[in-house]
Amino acid sequence: MSTVWPSIRCQSDAAVAVGQPHACRAERLIEMIRLLKGRPQTSRELADALGVSIRTVQDDLAALQSWPMYVPLWRDDDGRWAPLEGWRLGI
Repeated sequence: MSTVWPSIRCQSDAAVAVGQPHACRAERLIEMIRLLKGRPQTSRELADALGVSIRTVQDDLAALQSWPMYVPLWRDDDGRWAPLEGWRLGI
């Protein structure tokens, strides 16, 4: 059985120079965790803060909750995402 790893691929430095603040998915995932640790956020708020589409945010949230990155996230009744209380980023 083969292991499926999340796709983490950085775009060229030229893409960053053009003004894409999170051209690299790995950087965007770390920034997403930082934003979520600050306060619960909706998918729209995350998309606006990261400069990506809501669909990209949904894909990234799914990646964060999947093995091997498992980040325990919950969604409240207002649709806001946040890590479980007490969870710490181990990097």
